[in-house]
Amino acid sequence: MFTVHTRPAAWVMALAGVLALGAVPVRAAAPYAGTWKTTIQLPGQNISLFLIQIEEKDGKPVAKVLSAADSNLKDGAVKSIKTDAKSIHFDVEAGGGDFAFAAYYPKDGAKNKNPAGSVAFANRRDIVELERTDLKELDPQKASTRSPGLADAQKAMQIKDAKEREVAVNQFLDKYPEGGISFAMRVSMLARAVQESGAEADLRGKADKLVEFAATYGPEMKLHALQIVTQIFLSSDKLSDLALAYAQQAEKALDESLTAGQQMSVLKLLAAALKKSGKTDDIKPLKSRMAKLDAVLDEEFAKKAIPFKPESAKPRVGESNRVVLVELFTGVTCPPCVAADVAFDALLQSHNPADVVMLQYHLHIPRPDPLTNEDSASRSEFYRLKGKLKGTPTVLLDGNEVEELGGGRPQAKASYDKLIQTLSGELGSKPSGQLKLSAKQAAGKINIHATVSDLKDPGEAVRLHLVLVEEVVHFAGSNGQRLHHHVVRAFPGGVKGIPLKEASASHDVTASIAGLHKSLNDYLAQNKFDEDSRPLDLKNLKVVGFIQNEKTQEVIQAAQTDLGESKSETE
Repeated sequence: MFTVHTRPAAWVMALAGVLALGAVPVRAAAPYAGTWKTTIQLPGQNISLFLIQIEEKDGKPVAKVLSAADSNLKDGAVKSIKTDAKSIHFDVEAGGGDFAFAAYYPKDGAKNKNPAGSVAFANRRDIVELERTDLKELDPQKASTRSPGLADAQKAMQIKDAKEREVAVNQFLDKYPEGGISFAMRVSMLARAVQESGAEADLRGKADKLVEFAATYGPEMKLHALQIVTQIFLSSDKLSDLALAYAQQAEKALDESLTAGQQMSVLKLLAAALKKSGKTDDIKPLKSRMAKLDAVLDEEFAKKAIPFKPESAKPRVGESNRVVLVELFTGVTCPPCVAADVAFDALLQSHNPADVVMLQYHLHIPRPDPLTNEDSASRSEFYRLKGKLKGTPTVLLDGNEVEELGGGRPQAKASYDKLIQTLSGELGSKPSGQLKLSAKQAAGKINIHATVSDLKDPGEAVRLHLVLVEEVVHFAGSNGQRLHHHVVRAFPGGVKGIPLKEASASHDVTASIAGLHKSLNDYLAQNKFDEDSRPLDLKNLKVVGFIQNEKTQEVIQAAQTDLGESKSETE
């Protein structure tokens, strides 16, 4: 069998030799055929992720996942593969995510004889190496190893004197010229040089060497390096021109083969570099390109947002008309919130508002979240003081916490199943009060009318809460969630609610769309959110109402009504 780095010309010569001997001609095996171990090279460790078997059928490559080292990736499947004389590209869908591999055959004289390139997953891109193997299964205990030279790298970077450190790092790179740790060292040296106010010529030299090194792992890795260089230069107030130069290089490297997400990340960096350089007029043409990419990304996300089919709601048992309130506390920067977010969205698909009313509160956990507002923060504080909210994600059904719903997308189905199980018991119980809700929008105002009746135990502690929610908010969170549903925008009438001291009563509350927009905008401005990072369309608003006993936190009854599309402009 020919090795991976055999050239097509060599195949022709070999076949010619066979024919000259009068033997029966045997077609050469495709250079990509075989079983490959894919190893991601991180700065501190190398992780063998998948065994990929590639075969040739009808002159075309076909591939499948033989084994995965991580149990969360056991469902992995190769969704597409394409090859040419220089490279292998294949996409693996596993664990609710996509791994896009791009590996390139080694050039003549290369020290590394294995195909190498990069793999993109979520918001990462890392160097990857493909190695032929006879293995049939990966051993999880042996899948991860320390990066070669890790101790030497750490020792070199700890040197305080800049010149001595540079000598030590160059010696390290001579000894370990390839792989993820070499890439990480080059990135670290550039970042340190920027922090230490290095000369511009030196900074540009380090940046160019970093980009040149990355290019040996393919155009995808080169583009990634250009983005990193831009980000490093953007971190300094004195290097805006350098940042813009490398951002423009990255933009020129874009082509139609790149995903919408890859294109978007480059354009966002270019916009940031233009803004920092004071060239705001040049940002305007980018916005239309970014808007089109956003629409594509939202459509792609929506197709895969729920990696399972939500079951249809089962008919109610008994005569109860209870409407259950589901409250989710989450955040766009919270990775373990994804399972709860997906379960929440699946519940929205499988149940209607006559059975379940849903509220999604965003919090600044672990980092700032532009979907947060003062009322959401106050609501979280209410539950925190009651000992029912310790972080995100937290899900409460009628005021009672449903535990252990966090995790990544692979855990979403288990979170959904647990929600369904808990919900079935709540729906069967009779409410100790009734609530009817209506709302009309006119002249920039939302007029809400709520009627409470048959309240068994009225009193100061029993409160009517009215909530404005936006059906879906577009914002690309760092945890991968792009579309956020039933996001709480405000509590008209106050987050503390209206005391219900009588068994039956009607209440009217008015909210201003312009006032809502201003309060949200002011809050985000106070929390240092850039104007381009304030999702304030305020479209397709709904009104939710619920009755809650503030002492016991029991939610007695809930209701929801639609408003239709609203305008965010001051009228």
